[in-house]
Amino acid sequence: MRCAVSPSCEEALEILNSRKPNSLLLLMGECMVKFKGRAEAFLGYGERVVMVKRDGSVLVHRDEGCDAVNWQPPGTKTSFFIQDGELVLYAYRLKPPEKMKIRFRKLALAAWARMHDKAALQLIGMEKDYADRLVEHPYIIEEGLRIIKRERKTDSGSIDIYARDKENVPVILEVKRSPPGVAAVYQLEAYVNDFKRKNKEAKVRGILCAPKIPPMVQNMLREKGLEYKAYSCNFELPEDEQRTLFDY
Repeated sequence: MRCAVSPSCEEALEILNSRKPNSLLLLMGECMVKFKGRAEAFLGYGERVVMVKRDGSVLVHRDEGCDAVNWQPPGTKTSFFIQDGELVLYAYRLKPPEKMKIRFRKLALAAWARMHDKAALQLIGMEKDYADRLVEHPYIIEEGLRIIKRERKTDSGSIDIYARDKENVPVILEVKRSPPGVAAVYQLEAYVNDFKRKNKEAKVRGILCAPKIPPMVQNMLREKGLEYKAYSCNFELPEDEQRTLFDY
């Protein structure tokens, strides 16, 4: 790792040229950005953070927002030089032909470092997790509910959970992880109608399941003869028992 605070352009260039392969490069300072490819863009001087990742990705970030204001994808080639007293980062790729030139007229930080990160990202609380929990514990919806099938196909798509209640009446469950909108009501209605068309004599229930259901959606469900169930599920990531130096 090498780092310089408030370096001159010459000092920053020396650090960039000493960068080891497969390392992350970080530049912070006042820069402008020109981009030319299938479209053209220009960003005037402003204080920004520029990252060049080990896979060649180049990202230009402002001090707010999570998205880069300009970027180039993995596989981008980069070079560095001084022009008219400014440090220039030149990024380019051939397919499609695109090039980006970043000019720094003042630098606050220049650094590179090799980073090691092999951890897998674990996500919880997705709609599949909620559906899994309901399949494992159907009493969350109502007592006597029996799960018959997951992802049952219909003409309008796949039913999240197909079940039967204690009276053996078919039940279609549409599961959402966040407060549903009008589209979820129409989706559930379409599943119920698909089922009725193929089972004309059968009674069938449709239940929209979510942690919270807005009053407008509740009213719409009642008007269409559908039901709803608000429930809560707490999820926890598995504890990582691997210890690091920071644990001691």
